[in-house]
Amino acid sequence: ASAILYYAVATWLPILRRLITPVVASTVLMLIGALILPFAIDLIREIPEDSPSFSGVLPAAVTAFMSVVLMLRAPRSWRPWALSLGIIAGCIVAAALGIYDLTPIVSEAWIGIPEISFPGIDLTPDAGFWALLPMFLIVTLIQSIKNISDGMFVQGVSRREPRATDFRLIQGSIYANGTGILMSGIAGTLPTSTYSALTASLVTITGVAARTVGYLIAALLILVAFFPKIISILTTIPEPVLGGFLLFGIGLLFIEAFQSLARAGLDPQKALVAGFAFVLGLGMQHHNLFVDFMPHPWGLLLGNGITVGAATSIALTAFLDLSRPRPSRVETRLDQSTFRSVDEFLQGVAARAKWNAASSERLRSAGEETISILSRFDAEMPIDKPPRLVLTARSEDSSIELEFVTVSDETSIEDRLAYLDEEAETFDESDVALRLLRHYASSVQHQKYHGVDVVTVRVDSSD
Repeated sequence: ASAILYYAVATWLPILRRLITPVVASTVLMLIGALILPFAIDLIREIPEDSPSFSGVLPAAVTAFMSVVLMLRAPRSWRPWALSLGIIAGCIVAAALGIYDLTPIVSEAWIGIPEISFPGIDLTPDAGFWALLPMFLIVTLIQSIKNISDGMFVQGVSRREPRATDFRLIQGSIYANGTGILMSGIAGTLPTSTYSALTASLVTITGVAARTVGYLIAALLILVAFFPKIISILTTIPEPVLGGFLLFGIGLLFIEAFQSLARAGLDPQKALVAGFAFVLGLGMQHHNLFVDFMPHPWGLLLGNGITVGAATSIALTAFLDLSRPRPSRVETRLDQSTFRSVDEFLQGVAARAKWNAASSERLRSAGEETISILSRFDAEMPIDKPPRLVLTARSEDSSIELEFVTVSDETSIEDRLAYLDEEAETFDESDVALRLLRHYASSVQHQKYHGVDVVTVRVDSSD
C-alpha cells in the first residue's frame, strides 16, 4: 500500500508542484537535521557506567574536528577520505579509553554465508491491516516529501556548476523508492530508501557523486555480506564516534537547506512560511500537544515534528497560492498560429491590470520570446500532433506571472539562460530569443517532468 502511494506521488508530482515547493522541501530537511541532533548528543553520552565522564565527549570531538580540519586544510585528494579518517581516529581514541569492545570482532569468522529467511506472504487484509493503513499512508506521504527534498539537494550538490532541478530525476527516485518499499514488503525486511537526509552532506564531504561509484558500493555491500568480521567492524563502532559523525553531517545538512531557501527566492512570505513551520514542528517534537487529547496512536503520529512541520508548510503554501488573485487562462496548440492567440490574451491581461503601453509591450514581448523558445524546442514534434499549451497569467502587485505548461525537449531554459553569460561573444541565432527573454522578464523558472514542462516567467511593470 505504501509503494502504491509512492507511485501516485511520482506520477502526480507535476500537479503537486505548487504544494511541494523548494521552501517546503528545505523546511522538512531543516527539521530532519534539528530532530536528529538530540539523538547525536544521546549517542555521545552512551558509554559504559564505569567509564570516565569525558570518555564519550573525547572520541566524538576527535571524530568531528578531525573531519572538519581535513575538509578545510587537507590536500584535495585527501578530502574524500576526511570522514573515514575522522571515524578511524575516533575509534582509536575510544579504544584507548576502554569504551571500544573488540570482542565481537575477534570472535567472528572471516567468511560466512548470511542467513536468509522468508516469512511468507499473507494477502488477506484483516481488521488490523485496515486499522494501521491510515497511519502508514500518512507516514509514507511524509517520507515521500522527505525523499523529494533529499532528491533536490542531491542534484544540487552533485553538479560542478549550478543547474535547475530536473524533476524527471526526482520522479525517478520516487519510483525507485516505491519499488524498494514494495520489494522490502515482499521480502519481509525493513523498507529501503535511495536517498537519506545525510546523502547530500556525504556528497559535499567526499566530492563523489558519480553513478558508477554508487554501483561499485552496491556490489561491495553485497560482497561484504559474506565476510562477518567486516560486518562486525562496521556494526561495533562506538556510539560516541557515531555521534561525532552525525554532528558533522547535520551541520552540512543545515547549510544545504539554507542555500536551497536562498535559491528559491526568500521573500518575506516564504521566509515566514519556512520559519513558522520549522519552529512549530520543532516545538511539537519537544512537547507533543496532540497526545494530551487525541487517542493513541493518532496523537503520537500526528504530533510528530516532521509531520507537523511538513503539514504546516504545505498548508501555508496552499493558502498563499489560493489567496492570490484568480489567474486568467488560455489553452491552445504550440504551432505557428499560437502567438496570435497568445498575444491577444496577453493584451487583455495587461488591460485588466491597467498597465501602460510600455509595460504591456514588455509583457507581450516576453510572451512572444517564450513561445519562440518553446516552438524551437518542439520543432521535432509531429506537425499533425502539435503539443498542447496551457498559459495562465496572474497579476499581483506591480508584476504579472506567466506560466506556460507544455512538452519540450531535453534542454533546460534556466540552464541556457545561465550559460549565456559564459559563452564567447559570438553570434548564435538560436540564443537571440533567450537573450531577449532575459531582457524582458525579471525571472524565469523551468521545471521539467516526464511528459510535462512548466516555464514560469515574471514580468514587472515599468510604471
